[in-house]
Amino acid sequence: PNNPEGVALFVRAQAKMGQFDRAVQAGRGFLAANQRDERAGTTVRLAVARALLEANRNLDAAREYEVALSKPAGRVPEAYYGLSRAAEKLGSAERAQQIIGTLCGSAGADVRNRLLLADFYSQDFEDQKVIEIISGFPGYDNNNLALLVRLADAQQRAARWSGDPADAFGTAQAILRQSPTNVRGHLVMARSFALAQNFRKAAVQYDQLIAI
Repeated sequence: PNNPEGVALFVRAQAKMGQFDRAVQAGRGFLAANQRDERAGTTVRLAVARALLEANRNLDAAREYEVALSKPAGRVPEAYYGLSRAAEKLGSAERAQQIIGTLCGSAGADVRNRLLLADFYSQDFEDQKVIEIISGFPGYDNNNLALLVRLADAQQRAARWSGDPADAFGTAQAILRQSPTNVRGHLVMARSFALAQNFRKAAVQYDQLIAI
């Protein structure tokens, strides 16, 4: 009960099971008892804020993210992303964009921050946003595996709606040319073949994936 990582995991797990009140209560109990530990508080506060966001208690979530961002330890991509999502759900698309712009503007050259932002959008199945972020990198297609893998995942999921996996297939090929045993590259390739109803080739890819 006194370990911030443990409490944060508990809060996130409870939220995933839909036990939002219990999740928030556990997190806020920790915060009340550990007011002077800024770093530990941030770890738990972000979990509480995410639980509130998932419960559609968007105003409460926004307040928690704002508290986190008011302190140096809380100025992390997850807090900017969460506050942006809360603003978006509250009907303020312009503010949501400004918040993301603040993160990207202050850390424009920080590839890691932008990759984390793409990952947060991916977790929320916002595939077009992931594609926009990755495509916005200068030279994103220049054999950068970290970028290509995320792009392929997003393109493959987006292709389920259009029925055309050509973009995902091309990105997966670029990944596998550079890294022939890349698991995520093979997985995107297999799913792309399956989406195109070429199940024989999909099976070949899955066999290679299992062997890897």
